[in-house]
Order: sequence, then C-alpha cells, then structure tokens
Amino acid sequence: MNDTQEGGGSQTTIQCEDDKGIIRDQGSEWQEEWKQFRCGDNGAEPMGCVAPPSTRIPIGETRMVGDSTVACKKDSNGSLTMQCTDNNSGRGSTWIKQRHHFKCSDNGVVVTGCYTSTGTFIRNGDVMTVNGRELGCETIAPNESRIKCKDNEGRDRDQGSEWKEGYHQLGCGDNGVETIGCVVPSSTTIQNGETMMVNGSTVRCKKEDNEVTMHCDVNNGGGDLQWRDESRGYSCGPDGTVVTDCYTTSGIKIAIGEKKLVLRLLILNLMLTCAEQVDGYPIACKEDKNDSATMPCEDSKGREREQGSEWQEGHRLVKCTLDGVKIIGCVTPSGMQIPKGESRLVDGLIITCEPDGKSGAQMKCQDSYSAAGLVWEEDSLRLGCKESGEVVYGCYTASAIYIPVGEVKSVNGHNLACKKGDNGKAILQCQDSEGRERSQGKLRIVFTTILMSLSEQEPEQLLLYLTFKCEINSTSL
Repeated sequence: MNDTQEGGGSQTTIQCEDDKGIIRDQGSEWQEEWKQFRCGDNGAEPMGCVAPPSTRIPIGETRMVGDSTVACKKDSNGSLTMQCTDNNSGRGSTWIKQRHHFKCSDNGVVVTGCYTSTGTFIRNGDVMTVNGRELGCETIAPNESRIKCKDNEGRDRDQGSEWKEGYHQLGCGDNGVETIGCVVPSSTTIQNGETMMVNGSTVRCKKEDNEVTMHCDVNNGGGDLQWRDESRGYSCGPDGTVVTDCYTTSGIKIAIGEKKLVLRLLILNLMLTCAEQVDGYPIACKEDKNDSATMPCEDSKGREREQGSEWQEGHRLVKCTLDGVKIIGCVTPSGMQIPKGESRLVDGLIITCEPDGKSGAQMKCQDSYSAAGLVWEEDSLRLGCKESGEVVYGCYTASAIYIPVGEVKSVNGHNLACKKGDNGKAILQCQDSEGRERSQGKLRIVFTTILMSLSEQEPEQLLLYLTFKCEINSTSL
C-alpha cells in the first residue's frame, strides 16, 4: 500500500492506496483478504482481523468463531496474525476464503487445502488428477496456499505460469492446466477462439468437445503451414486441414496409407544382429470417417486391431498402443491373466510373468511344491512346472512342428534338432549344406556388413543378407 499527500494552500488531504491500486480517502475502511484497514493520519493503518464469514476482531481482542476462540494480534514485525487461543485438540471452525480452506487448530489458524474453480478440494501438500493432469496444493506462507500444476514432463508449474506443449499454449490456472491457445511453427500464439492469417492460410484456434484444436479454413489459398500434435501431422490445403501422417510416442513417422515395422539392434552374447522390435507388430496410419487418422495395429495373423484393444498372442497378453503392440502380461493355459512383473498362485504353484529382453515377457515357476502339471508355450518352447520347478519339454518351429528335447526332425528337406543349451533352455539347431550345425538366428556374414546395409543398401539387398540364417521353420540357404 502506498500513501499520497496532496497539498492545497494550508490544507493537507491524506489518501491511501489499497492492494488493488484503488485510492481510499482519509477515514475510509476496507478489507484485504482477512485484514481490516483504515486510511488514517499516517496512511493505511491495520484495524483488526475478519474471521470468515464476517466476524470482525479488533487488534488485541478475541471473539468466538464457531466453537473456537480466535484472537487478532500483531506479531514482532507489526504484521497482523489471527490465532485460535483455546486448546481443543485441533477441533474448531473451518471456513473458505479465496479458494483456500482454513481451520482453527492448536497452532492457530492454518491452511488445510485449496479449492479449484469447479469446487474440487485438494488437501495441502497433496497431488490429484484433474482433467487428466496432476494438480497440487502448496503452502507458500503460514496462512496462505496456492494451486501448483505439473506439465507433461512432470515438472512443477506455478499458478499463473505459461508454457508450450506441442502446438498448444498452456497455463496453470485456478482449475489446473488450461489451454490458452494454439502455437503455429513461427511461435506465434493464436488465442483460443480467435483467427489469424499465417503463411497465406486462415488458421483458427477453437475448442471442440472439451479439446482445443487448430484448423485451416476451406479455400484459404493452400499455404505451406504444417504442424503436429502427439500422434498426428497436419497441413493446410485448399480443402482446409489435412492429416498427412501419424507419429508413434517415440516420434516415428508413418505416412497416411503406410504400414511400418520398426527394426532395432539387439546385443546378444556380445554379437550384433538385426532383429524385429521385441514387442513389435506392424502399425499403420489410416484415414478414418472423420477425415482424421487412426493408428491400428496388426496382430500375428494379419488382423487389424484398434488403438487400446487387448488380445492374446500365445501365452502373452498384448495391447495396441501409439507405439505399436506392447506386451502387458502373460496368460496361463487356464486363461488366468498375470500382469507383467507380477505373480499369481496357480494350482499350488507361484507363476510369475517376468519382463524378458528377448521375448518381451515369460512365465516362470517359483517355489514349486506340487506336481500340478501346468504346461504352456513360450517363444518356440514347450515348458512346464514340476515339483523340481520349471522344465523344458521341447521346441516348436514357426510352422508349429513340435520336436521333443534330444530329437531331430526333417523340415523342408533340412534337419532340425531340439537341444538343451548351457542355461538349461532348449534351442533349435540347423544343419547347413555341408552338414555343420548352425544355431538359430546365427548369420553367416560379417555383422559390421549388416549394420552398414541398414543405411546404405537397398531393401532387396538387405533381404539377401538375411536369407543366410537358421530360422525356426527351416534353413534358408
């Protein structure tokens, strides 16, 4: 608050300025939050406290508020404080002021939480999800608290702050994270509900179905404006907004009408090889009936699966996500689902669905104490539980031909053997044209050549390299 004096001859007029910048005449009184002031000879003077809803307490006096005795005092710095003077084990009056929830306790007046503009209560120090975003209540002074938001990277954002996520300009408001407008590639912000010319295109930022989106007008001249959100890419054309492609959560771009299976390098036994992504099935980018785009997944049988759908692939439970098919759990032969990383008791056996770097997830027997006879298929193996724990019965080829451990079968004119490895697991081995044993997946070329071929050779040449490989189904030579 600032004091001003105006001189006019021998007469002096005192005026005061409140916390909102309003000029107050001498002798007038007003309230700021829970404090009562008066414009006196020496400027703004504190007169007392106001306990909600409207109990005035002069400085140095007490009043009954609900079941509590509340005192208004000045502290050592001359600032007003409102305190509860009785001792009733924390029980007492509560009230709401400026979206803060106050309570009389043994330690005086305390803030117990915040209210959003829609009336949602958040306890002081707690975090809750409001409209899909984390929102917290933070104490910033003994009798004051404020709303605190989190952005999409988990960083704290103070109330009143703004930031950019994708093409949205966001802010932390009374009700949590709010969309203020749209941001075009030139970093210009279009306020929510407004229109602007950008690169020859008429662009609108508007709210539809509780979501703020950016659109181009039809017949706008077809500017070169392009932008993207979390999962789609857009551009402005003569017919308005056009969806051009899709994006996975890891940023992989898939054009409309295309299908993509991401490859990655696996490090196995200190050797590099080229393999399909562990959790990966093809993911497509398709136009939908709303002239937008969807990203369906393809299961192992080539059937299309919608985003968010779940289904069973062998003993694994999988889900279609924006990053393709993800393994989320295991399924026992009886149909019991076990989330990835968790355990269940099945017929006297503890079965765990373990994350596995090679296959995505695998079931394990733990603390086996009864011969339950549980049998399941995992990757190319038939496994089971016995009193001694987990056992391997045999191997499967890609065409579902079963080979017991220790036996050899001819598949497509080549011999395949199912043998136990050093780790107790069974592996399929092939014989090449010279009669030498080849381990499954082993390539007969230099691995550095494969790495170069991923970036320098044509796809047809890459396939030529990969034909020299011992596969589950047969030997391709």
